[in-house]
Amino acid sequence: MTRFGKLAVGTVAATLVLIGLGGFVRAMEAGLGCPDWPTCHGSLNPPSSLAWGALKLAWIEHSHRLWASVLIVLICVLAVAAKRSGQPRNVRLVTYWMVPAVLSQAVLGAIVVWLKLHAESVTLHLAGALSILALGVYVVLHAVGRGRTSLGPAVGGLAGLSAAALGLTLAQMLLGSAVTGHSAGLAYGTFPSFNGRVLPGAFDNVQQVLHVAHRLTAYAIAVLVVLLYLKARRSEALVRRAALVAVVLTGVQITLGALNIWFKLEAWSVAPHLAVGSWLVTALLVVALRARWALPEVAVERARAQAVTA
Repeated sequence: MTRFGKLAVGTVAATLVLIGLGGFVRAMEAGLGCPDWPTCHGSLNPPSSLAWGALKLAWIEHSHRLWASVLIVLICVLAVAAKRSGQPRNVRLVTYWMVPAVLSQAVLGAIVVWLKLHAESVTLHLAGALSILALGVYVVLHAVGRGRTSLGPAVGGLAGLSAAALGLTLAQMLLGSAVTGHSAGLAYGTFPSFNGRVLPGAFDNVQQVLHVAHRLTAYAIAVLVVLLYLKARRSEALVRRAALVAVVLTGVQITLGALNIWFKLEAWSVAPHLAVGSWLVTALLVVALRARWALPEVAVERARAQAVTA
């Protein structure tokens, strides 16, 4: 792997760590551990004069900010390296786009604090993080020689199915953020039933609507991911492995969701939920991008077959 490839992989890894840290911050209810921005309690770092509880929350939130700074540096370095190493034009453009994207994330982080964790601002912040992750995965696939070259056998319908699974999973991530933001995680306190019912009855509030939508979407994703794996078994090794990882991670996500309900949103089950979701998105991105890039190959193969039979 080239230096640029290693840097691209490191950037995606740092993005996943940042998303995981964001989940930890929310699980620990430390989103306002630093109630101001860019300072923390008026200082560059959390002041030691704080009481222990406040200091712990401040450092949890501050660690997220510090890691975000690391990611900003990595993405800027990646953009410079893309130009200096003579990467293809499409790869260079994506790395350039990542710079304003990550800077916008910093601004959104500030807005989240200024608005005191307003649900919609937090969801928008997550959407920005997932966008950066998608751009990073695109760069990695090209940087490690898994771009539009060396494509495996094209499988009919794989591109559409993988796009549907990826799109629904991204929507589910944002829906999960809304569930947390609107305190809907325990709108129904049992799993897999809805307070003892197989299906929920009439909704009394928006929290119940969000909760049910989140839970049913998880089931839909599980079905799509299993179908995706069955179809991907006829594709190249990278796609097969990514699809299998997606199946495993989907099972882990549903288990974590159940644990969140059974243990009343304990931090140890809530914290990894967002991290595992971002890993699932990464796996589905690999399948979706590779399947999409194989479509021109399908057209070429069909044209050749038609020319032979003509």
